[in-house]
Amino acid sequence: MNASRSTRTKIRTKSPLRKRKRTPKKIVPAIARVLVFAVVAVVGIWVFNKAMRPLKLIKTEQRDKDRIVSQYNALHEENERLRRQLTGIKTRSGIVQAARKQGFVKPGEISLVIPEQQPANPN
Repeated sequence: MNASRSTRTKIRTKSPLRKRKRTPKKIVPAIARVLVFAVVAVVGIWVFNKAMRPLKLIKTEQRDKDRIVSQYNALHEENERLRRQLTGIKTRSGIVQAARKQGFVKPGEISLVIPEQQPANPN
């Protein structure tokens, strides 16, 4: 039985022409898969960016809101400080003190100006 089987089988020879035909058949699906993957990846990244845009805008708006609230609080504190200073200046002693800071003197007083000392040169 073994001998009859060997006579029936044909020996296939691999011709170079046939080998060339098989190679493109293997390469074309691989290239197609790579191209499909690349297209899917690009579309996926585009969709992801479109989906993330509202979240980026929300984050930017929150950052801007925090910055504006911080500026508002700083201005509010400065406004309160200036109001307290204004109420102090409205009193008689506050007026006198503010006038003296500006260099005013009462009639009969002598104005003395003491220049600020400049640091000595180390050279």
